[in-house]
Amino acid sequence: LAMRSFSALCSIATGPVTFLSTRILLGWPRALLAACLVAANPLVVWYGTEARGYAFSLLLTVVAAGFLLRGLSSWRVWHWGMFVIAAILAVYAQLAALLVIAAFGLASLLHPDALSRWRRLGAVAVLVAAGTAPLVLTVAINAPGAVSWAADNTVGRLITTVTEALPPVLYLALVCLTIGIPLVAAWAVLTRVDLR
Repeated sequence: LAMRSFSALCSIATGPVTFLSTRILLGWPRALLAACLVAANPLVVWYGTEARGYAFSLLLTVVAAGFLLRGLSSWRVWHWGMFVIAAILAVYAQLAALLVIAAFGLASLLHPDALSRWRRLGAVAVLVAAGTAPLVLTVAINAPGAVSWAADNTVGRLITTVTEALPPVLYLALVCLTIGIPLVAAWAVLTRVDLR
């Protein structure tokens, strides 16, 4: 029961968070309807009864969507930073959330100001990619059967070759540099460049 309590709380919280996230886009009557539909959704209820990360990932994805909408309307760094944190946590809770976060990125390109603020959107994309890269690399290295589909392409062969050829300490340093340099550069762009 204790293990399922967290999922139940996340499932219950998804309704109000949906209201708060969609209110900026839909107005409060439609946001209330969206929250009621989420609360009555059988899958949300079912995920709330399981002792897995589905309900937590759903909650974090809705939180990320809310900060994405606020970020696109105000272009404030704080909203984008919270979007990055929620998106990364959603992916760590459930790897499939990466597809939803990628869809958020593609949808944000449809925003009228996307072309004039491409640096900020690019910085956010790099931050999310850098934050989720350790999980993707860990899954690729420790569970090769889970990513066997990638072994036949060039990137998969390159990762396999590098992980087998380098000593673990050197490989860890390479991963830190590969993730750290774009992460620092993206954060610098996100916090210092005002594109208004």
